[in-house]
Amino acid sequence: MKIGIYAPEHLAVLRLALKFYHPQGWMPFSSSAENENRDTTSFIIYSPASPPVEADYSDLGEPPIYEYRQITDLEGLSQIKDAISSGEISLLLFDSLRSYQIWSSGQESPTLYTNSRFKILDGSIQSVKKCPWINTRNLQFSKLRGEEMPSEPNLHVHESAAHWQDDHDSILLSSNQALISYLVKARFLDTQILHLEHQIPSLNLNLGMCSDTLQLERAHNTFRLAERMLSPDFTISPSGYQTSGEDSLSNPAYSFFARIYDNYMSHVDYELWIRSLLKWQKKYGEDKPRRILELACGTANISGLLVFDGYAVDACDSSWQMLSEAEGKIFRPRLFLRSMTEALPQLDYDLVLCLFDSINYLQKKSEITTLLRNVSKALKPGGLFIFDISTLLNSEENFADCLNFTKDSAGYLVHHAEYEEFSGLQKSHLFHFRKTPLGYELEAENHIQRVYRLPELLSLIDVSPLTLTAIHTTDTPYNLIQKRHSPLDEKYPRLFFVLQREK
Repeated sequence: MKIGIYAPEHLAVLRLALKFYHPQGWMPFSSSAENENRDTTSFIIYSPASPPVEADYSDLGEPPIYEYRQITDLEGLSQIKDAISSGEISLLLFDSLRSYQIWSSGQESPTLYTNSRFKILDGSIQSVKKCPWINTRNLQFSKLRGEEMPSEPNLHVHESAAHWQDDHDSILLSSNQALISYLVKARFLDTQILHLEHQIPSLNLNLGMCSDTLQLERAHNTFRLAERMLSPDFTISPSGYQTSGEDSLSNPAYSFFARIYDNYMSHVDYELWIRSLLKWQKKYGEDKPRRILELACGTANISGLLVFDGYAVDACDSSWQMLSEAEGKIFRPRLFLRSMTEALPQLDYDLVLCLFDSINYLQKKSEITTLLRNVSKALKPGGLFIFDISTLLNSEENFADCLNFTKDSAGYLVHHAEYEEFSGLQKSHLFHFRKTPLGYELEAENHIQRVYRLPELLSLIDVSPLTLTAIHTTDTPYNLIQKRHSPLDEKYPRLFFVLQREK
């Protein structure tokens, strides 16, 4: 089953969104892996634009997850209709309300706007009941007093829109476009727009109403919902969406924070980090690194500077939001979506990096074991793996019940950090008050890191395929490996580890 996307207006946004999107059940692989013949194409994009030039990421195990088809029949859109009739497409997305008007030849059609706070139907009750892919049991309808609507039995009448918003169970019948537009803008990211006259589910991304900074997030949310709608146990009704298992729409770490991450980290001396990394690579490695891989690269500030210096760099992160920010930079590595515990491309890297205490996000020892094993496979013989950790000293001195308030171009950020001594967990709670035309909207995400004590981390390294070569800190030029059995994590806020694959 595949999802069709009609994109006459926002092709670039959708291509970027799909570049850093993994379909449900996706597993990373390379051209030499066991599932190299697996069909990962989940989306078909239809657009009148000329076919885009796609970069070849096959050696990274990142094949395109969509097929592009140029539309030549702009009036009839026969290619899409044929794909629907043949069953090739099981769900259809429109990139904007205007693209839907093109599809429907400008004719008015029943449309349902729904989220957890409101449900509005711009159409008749019968249009919902006739829709073959919506559960119509226990539906309740209402209208606002003064708005003309066809007479229906048991239709509740509300005195005002404010009165109706207290009634979360009923679907408001309304053709008031000003009211609809206002409510959709107020809850843009989680409002789904469903067109009801089709034989297959049809959603509208409505990217034309969205600010540039939120278009990708809107696209990803809709992609995930569209994939869930294709699962056999999914139920769609005006009262909400239901499926078994964990809710896949929950926000991960580095969602909204990615948009303001570079501003938040502006105090970091990236050049100093790079000088130190290359100095250690030269001292413990071999020649100048030919190929570099950065894990958990974030917005690729380190990787971008390495690219600027002439290095061939690949970089990955588990956050599509961070990768999307990195994609917009002039000097950027080859970017791909991958977590720290997923299989890595086996391309004989000379140097693999994992920086800014990303290792601390792996809360289980087994995850670090998996990471070390995967990095060993990705390195060439004699190649180096350099990573750093945030230590116990750093947590106790800088992140134990700490509260920061900062202003950025989009609003205000509140960062509350706490260290739990008993569990060894470092928790950061981020609250962002993003300014919108309708006031401030609260965004929140939580970051949880494990503060590893030096002995337990060293024990994991000792049984890994890699050999510990050096322990460094930016506070001293000396290799501290001879002091590995002393409490270095109580003396230095950050430690760097240099590991090497056997030659």
